[in-house]
Amino acid sequence: MSLRVLGSEIDRLDEAVAARMGLHRSDLRCLEIAARAGGVSAGELAERAGLSTSAVTSVVDRVERLGLVRRVRDATDRRRVWVEVTDLGRSRGWEAFQGLMEGTQAVLAGYSVGELAILERFVAEIRAVLVAEAAKAAGRLEDEGDGA
Repeated sequence: MSLRVLGSEIDRLDEAVAARMGLHRSDLRCLEIAARAGGVSAGELAERAGLSTSAVTSVVDRVERLGLVRRVRDATDRRRVWVEVTDLGRSRGWEAFQGLMEGTQAVLAGYSVGELAILERFVAEIRAVLVAEAAKAAGRLEDEGDGA
């Protein structure tokens, strides 16, 4: 199986989960980013998700209305807003991805410590390639938008 096929299957799962939760794909992506970070500033969320700050504002508005995240003002800089996942958001995320997490753990249990180390290195290296290619692609799209 190719990594492109794996990526497509991950996309398909994300689309189904987002639809079941009443979210857009970008909403689900932002929810995941905030959950992994344990809370994130709105600006950082926009950067990590590859969205404009106005798009992230719309995402947070939608997801906050569903009770999955909350906005918290920074105690030292009142201009800064943190986006935190609520208990309901964590619970809904667990429910949505429980089968994937348990299935993944079952698969990983069949590998030795050494094999897991190789897999971890492989995933980290592929992720680095993906991040670099996404950045290049975003740069090309911005260049095209500028008439270059």
